[in-house]
Amino acid sequence: MDENLKPGDLQKRYDREAEIYDTKRYLTAKGNYYEQAEGKILRELCYEKKLICDVATGTGKNIIALASQVDFIVGADISFNMLRKGSNKCSSLHIDNYVLIQADANALPFRDNTFDAVLSTKFFHNVPFSTHKTFFNEMARVSGGIVVIELMNKFLWFGLGRLSIILRPVFGKKNNGRCYFPWNYRKITGDYKKKYFYGFGVGLPFSDFIFGRFSVLIKMLNFFLSYFPLKYIASKMLLAIDVERKNK
Repeated sequence: MDENLKPGDLQKRYDREAEIYDTKRYLTAKGNYYEQAEGKILRELCYEKKLICDVATGTGKNIIALASQVDFIVGADISFNMLRKGSNKCSSLHIDNYVLIQADANALPFRDNTFDAVLSTKFFHNVPFSTHKTFFNEMARVSGGIVVIELMNKFLWFGLGRLSIILRPVFGKKNNGRCYFPWNYRKITGDYKKKYFYGFGVGLPFSDFIFGRFSVLIKMLNFFLSYFPLKYIASKMLLAIDVERKNK
């Protein structure tokens, strides 16, 4: 991860990737399953939250996952091309209780305590660590309830997952981004209190080929990795941070 990455660099990167973003991640059987499984956890974390903001919304997968149970959801992203793809997807699914806004997560264009929940997935591990606390505090500012963030887990399978990430460049593959120990979230959230913590994702290098033949086993593993104590070795951590009391 480039610690000198600027917002403009991130915007250009995702503007370039917008056309192939979903194809690479969600259009396979494995990718579709993980998208649906993650969406289920987000619906649990955002239960009874009516007004939601999704930061770094990308092509709108979280909007699609949550639209049926919220009154309204705002998707914010720095990449216009990603927002355009998201708009096309939501329109094709006849989702109409949303709006998309091009915005920098450093300075969200909303008043304090506007939303019941603010969430962001697949974002923090792609930006410099020095920016994490600023991004989180901005999300906490506009939330009157909870902030939900996703972090990649450095303790995945007792460190074996981390080893696979270190070895990726050896085989000519890009690094997937920064990982965190389960207790590192406090460096990002400061004094705010954790409300819920879900593990998510098997996270071993299962290819689509392997998933297609052992999908039942992988789905069972994914289910059990969502809950204590196995959640501490899951691929990713989905955390809901309570910011309501501090805002009051």
